[in-house]
Amino acid sequence: MSQIIRPVKRQHTVTERLLKGFAGVDGRLAVFDRAYKQRRMHPPGAGIFVTEFDRWDSHGAEERWNEFENDLPVALARVAQGTALHHHDTVETLRAIVAVHWLRSRSMMRAREQALDRFLGRYRRAAPDTRAEFLAEAYRRRTGLIASTRSELEWTLDEIIKEVLGEDLDRWHSERDVEYLKIARGRLDQMPIRIHSATGADLVIGDSPVAITIDGRAGAGPHQNVGIEEADQIAMPIAPDTLITFGATNLASMLSDEDVAYYNELQWGTFEVWIAARPGGTGDQRLRSEAAVSRQNR
Repeated sequence: MSQIIRPVKRQHTVTERLLKGFAGVDGRLAVFDRAYKQRRMHPPGAGIFVTEFDRWDSHGAEERWNEFENDLPVALARVAQGTALHHHDTVETLRAIVAVHWLRSRSMMRAREQALDRFLGRYRRAAPDTRAEFLAEAYRRRTGLIASTRSELEWTLDEIIKEVLGEDLDRWHSERDVEYLKIARGRLDQMPIRIHSATGADLVIGDSPVAITIDGRAGAGPHQNVGIEEADQIAMPIAPDTLITFGATNLASMLSDEDVAYYNELQWGTFEVWIAARPGGTGDQRLRSEAAVSRQNR
């Protein structure tokens, strides 16, 4: 099959519909940018929380995600009304939205790179021994010479890998993402869902918004070697005052300020580029603090 590139330039790690819920009365939200260590005010539709997650069939990915995102406004309205868990279709939407946000997060992008690096490292070490004949023939075709040393086989291997990465990597990731989404949704379907409210401190949201935790293990995301299939709990903020959790938990329906601090720390520990908060709220205080410390250290 020939490669079909249909790029979407503004692929979001967090959908604009959710980001709007973190905005202030003027429609903007407070965002901290790790690269520049600055806090700025942005509308949800600005160039924030965007990636090039799918470089091969981005329109196809957007179409799959829109199946769930189009139902999100109704789901969020029912969450606000306290009736979401009484509607099977809304529960399904919430499960799907969390799965999608896990898949297209910055943490997942980092995890894909880490997994590829590990695979290529193992393959580079083993292939000159296990695929020596193949590499020798490839070397002959490329150079017209007979490979007589291991370094010549390694050179050939590196050239082949460069070609594969250049031609097929984006397609490979795009096709795998379909399977990853099924895996995430399957795991979420096995776990009980709960909705928690915060009446004091604000929740924040980062570009790796789905926090995955395993009891007794550090980390909260795939880029930190915490896999969704092994998760004891999965949590995602969907508004400054609302958290969704899946799995075993003793967490009450009403979040204490200490609970909010814990889940906010997971967001701070997993975000890659952007983290956002409701302007002027308690979550915004840390954004301001981080930016102030950066200015002092310049």
